[in-house]
Amino acid sequence: MPDKLVITQTVAPIYNEPSFTAQMVTQGLLWESLVVKDKNQQWYQIQMEDGYSGWIHEFYSGKAESFKNNSIQITNRYAPVRRTRGRDSAVTQLLSFGTRLPAEKPISGYSLIILPNGEEGFVPPQALVATLTRESLIQIAETLKGVPYLWGGKSSFGYDCSGFLQAVISHFGIQFYRDTRDQIKDERLIQIDGDKIEKGDLIYFFEDGIVNHTAISLNDKEYIHCSGCVRVQSNNKSDSHYNPVLDGMDRKYYSIKNFLNR
Repeated sequence: MPDKLVITQTVAPIYNEPSFTAQMVTQGLLWESLVVKDKNQQWYQIQMEDGYSGWIHEFYSGKAESFKNNSIQITNRYAPVRRTRGRDSAVTQLLSFGTRLPAEKPISGYSLIILPNGEEGFVPPQALVATLTRESLIQIAETLKGVPYLWGGKSSFGYDCSGFLQAVISHFGIQFYRDTRDQIKDERLIQIDGDKIEKGDLIYFFEDGIVNHTAISLNDKEYIHCSGCVRVQSNNKSDSHYNPVLDGMDRKYYSIKNFLNR
């Protein structure tokens, strides 16, 4: 049984049990590293880079040398992998926002990338990662508008609420927990009163005392979150994008100030 693996597919489902009929609890992105804890026939019990654990089928993973330098981060919503440079070349894969993979220096704007099976491909130019500010956090979140909701989703092909938030924050090189129940325990977050909330601060919603949803504030009324899809909604009853369900729930507010001062 190997000690470590990497995700070998564009997006890989991670389940809570070693079965395709089990619940998908999260996903892994291409080249994401995994620590193997156990094996059950064709399934590996693994721990992911963000600390999350689950089961992955062997055909989504494999052995590959980890990379430390000369990497590229997918900052566009999607990025095609082409056989050769140029828009006319065949697309072999479509990478999700947030994917990190080994790459050589760009040639004519395209980066030569390496896949876990050793094959090469070319990825079109990606925007550089900006410095984390309240404005840049919102800007990145808004580029993902319309991505559909998917329970356990962690890619730009489908997010759940906490997966969306994790992806946005991780874009800036900040490791953040996967689930809402763990996110609100992050010691870097500062709980604040609702009237102190600023753009980019986080809102956590509670039902029967249990946290079950999260959003990023845009102002004192609006927020961006993944519910149905990534979209902007409001707690103002007179707005057409008012969300009565969330407005009726208990909530807590957290400042991202410590993320800005890293």
